[in-house]
Amino acid sequence: GAGWKQTVAVYAAIMIAVFAYGGVRMTAAPVDYSETVRVASVVSPFYRLFSDGEYETIPYEESKAYLISESERAAAGGAEIVAWNEEAFAIEDHEEADFLKTAKDLSEKYGMDMVLAYETADTDNSEEGLSVNKLVIITPEGSTTEYIKTKLVPVIEDAYYVRGAGQIPTVVTEKAVISAIICFDDSYVSYVHGFGAETDEAFNDTEILFVPSWDWSSVDKAHTDATEFRAIENGLSLVKPTYDGISTAVDYQGHVINKFDTDDTGYDTVQFADIPTDSVDTFYSQYGTVIDFILGISGIVMVLAGIMLGRR
Repeated sequence: GAGWKQTVAVYAAIMIAVFAYGGVRMTAAPVDYSETVRVASVVSPFYRLFSDGEYETIPYEESKAYLISESERAAAGGAEIVAWNEEAFAIEDHEEADFLKTAKDLSEKYGMDMVLAYETADTDNSEEGLSVNKLVIITPEGSTTEYIKTKLVPVIEDAYYVRGAGQIPTVVTEKAVISAIICFDDSYVSYVHGFGAETDEAFNDTEILFVPSWDWSSVDKAHTDATEFRAIENGLSLVKPTYDGISTAVDYQGHVINKFDTDDTGYDTVQFADIPTDSVDTFYSQYGTVIDFILGISGIVMVLAGIMLGRR
């Protein structure tokens, strides 16, 4: 209709301004690397073995041995925090207590914080037959903080997994203030900031956000690129260990510190990155929830206005 050129021009001018400012900020504003924490990203081997196209769960003792060996590899590389990819282990619910005890002992032994991601199968029907896709943040002092994936992938997950309560954990450790979500959670911008945190204040203190993930070839680049925006928006560093895809570690301006693809490295991989523990306040981190609300309401108003004008 009439005026479309003006509309396009205004939109283009806004986008150019946004990207120009972002480019200048990345090149001109220095990142403070004076204080860093060494993080190990672990990408597991096949936690299930393929047999005629079917998954077979690796025996528990093998999973436990792998937890021990990879923790030792991380510690040998000087890691202060170690994080695993999404569903790095598949265990049954009655094995979980022993599994976590082993992890806590390793955390204490090596003085490492852990972001341990795994799946539990429901054998006692306490979860109505649904599996649980979770992570546990473990500190050397013995504290554990659990998080269950909240934003489940439609069709693939939502009929088979327990849905989390939607509170992003924020844990203050001796190394850094860390938070963690799982894979598809990071696709929901409003969830990552504000609506997903127990309080805005707690999440705003985060210095490193961990996003254990499991991707596949058709989405791995797009998902990793999108994940890096969560770091820029919220002014925090981000670490994404990824099974069958691209793992990344970026600082709070989006500068890539480390990135690797399982197509190149294979599985059974431990990669290290020195992550800055500084963070910054961004406009979005302060007012993102309000912005999201205004944009949502504006969208509804514009649709209704379009319908009314169309009828006239």
